[in-house]
Amino acid sequence: MFGFRSYNDPMTLSALLLMASHRSDFNATNALADLTAFRKQAYSSIKTREDLDAANKSVKEKALETLKDVKISDTDSAQCYALAQIYVMGEQWKESIDSAEKFVASNPAEKFQGESLIVRSASQLKDVNVVLKHSVGIKLPDSMDGYSFAATWIRTPFELVKEKKGIKSALKISDDYDTQVRAMTSLKDPVKKSWSSTYPSLAANALAESGDINGAVKRIDAALVGLDAKEGRSLNMLKKQLSLPGHPYPALKFSTGYGTFDEDQMVGKVVILDFFAHWCGPCIATFPRMEQMYSDLHPKGLEVVGITRYYGYFGRENTQARDMPKETEFAKMDGFIKEHKLPWRVMYGEQDNFENYGCAAIPYCVVIDKKGVIRKIEVGNYPDKFAEFRKFIEGLLAE
Repeated sequence: MFGFRSYNDPMTLSALLLMASHRSDFNATNALADLTAFRKQAYSSIKTREDLDAANKSVKEKALETLKDVKISDTDSAQCYALAQIYVMGEQWKESIDSAEKFVASNPAEKFQGESLIVRSASQLKDVNVVLKHSVGIKLPDSMDGYSFAATWIRTPFELVKEKKGIKSALKISDDYDTQVRAMTSLKDPVKKSWSSTYPSLAANALAESGDINGAVKRIDAALVGLDAKEGRSLNMLKKQLSLPGHPYPALKFSTGYGTFDEDQMVGKVVILDFFAHWCGPCIATFPRMEQMYSDLHPKGLEVVGITRYYGYFGRENTQARDMPKETEFAKMDGFIKEHKLPWRVMYGEQDNFENYGCAAIPYCVVIDKKGVIRKIEVGNYPDKFAEFRKFIEGLLAE
């Protein structure tokens, strides 16, 4: 017969003590190295989205297995940064913050890296107070670590602070980081030039979203000082994008197309200019939603014009040389239109159309009202925002 041992049993106590001593000997640095090697192997043969999901799952499970019975309170502070990274791999955000904060409190040489990890983990939890605690007044090191932290901060943490505390609070912190990054002597020119457009773009977009278009344009103009045409291209495109709504749409020039474009025929209609490319997966993903809206609202006065240009290749053909004759590339668009069942006209023009409309990323939809005035520019056209986009179009049709 099988029986149960009591906790007074010497063998049981010995086993428990052995287990306890095993976890007290846990070395987070070594465990992190093992987990990192496991993650590298898991990601080595990824080919599909399903492969990536499976790899992410296996890494998380391995991290949680590694963390079993580990206590932050029993871990030496010097080991807590490595432990915090393991918690991140296991998506245990609260524990990663607690562990990193214990590490930071010991005032180590790598204190800044600990602060960075805390901000990233707190952003996952949308804990704005922790983000602010480890962001306000932070001295960035004059290195890629400082640059990387600033570049990371202006994404998720910036949006979180903007949402919870307002745009002024978010910009105040980012402006401080911007000043520090621009003063870094260790950064190479390409990195600084990248920053010279990345941060002003974020700040300008945030101001524009708040309704302060003038403030957004001023930010861009200030950032353009000292940049040549190539360096300032993305900022100039953004300036056009932000400045166009409320003004008549710029003239469009087309060389050919499937269908015709007559500006006189657009009068009294709500028109969506859909800038796209045959190689753009996100553009193609929007087609079913756009097709349904077009089918429903075309009888009420909605027109859609697909706008593209020549790229010198099509599909997998001629992707290296990119010198496919225009007439050949144009002919192949016929099959594309039929495959995706596009019911609207598709027009070909030069890059000037994209430049004049500030189109630096696609899909890019420009909405023109019945009077020929641009009322909205939608970049991305994401599924979760499409219902709102359609409601806006319906409102214009009702005017």
